[in-house]
Amino acid sequence: MDDAILAQADKLAELLAADPRFERLRAAEDAVLKTPELKRLMEEFEQARLSVARKEREFTPVEPSEKRALADLQRRVQDSAPLRDLAKAQADYAQMMDRVNRAIHARLQAGLSG
Repeated sequence: MDDAILAQADKLAELLAADPRFERLRAAEDAVLKTPELKRLMEEFEQARLSVARKEREFTPVEPSEKRALADLQRRVQDSAPLRDLAKAQADYAQMMDRVNRAIHARLQAGLSG
């Protein structure tokens, strides 16, 4: 039984890998990762974003300097065409995977209720 499921998962992975949204995602990631400045900017932004989000979740005060630094990083990320392309490709891929997961869930629900 597990072998049949894994075989289908392999087929799905092949289809996903051949999809233009996945190909755009990989190309956008490669473009960013090949540019050390962009990679560093992306990492700094993500670290700052996570730090502020954690503090907000824990009801810890966020210093004005932290908010300014995050806003500056966000502006720099938005001003970067390769990073905008990466964000768009990530969103498109995530949307596709959400639709795939919803389709699987709907089939499981139909099978369970029928």
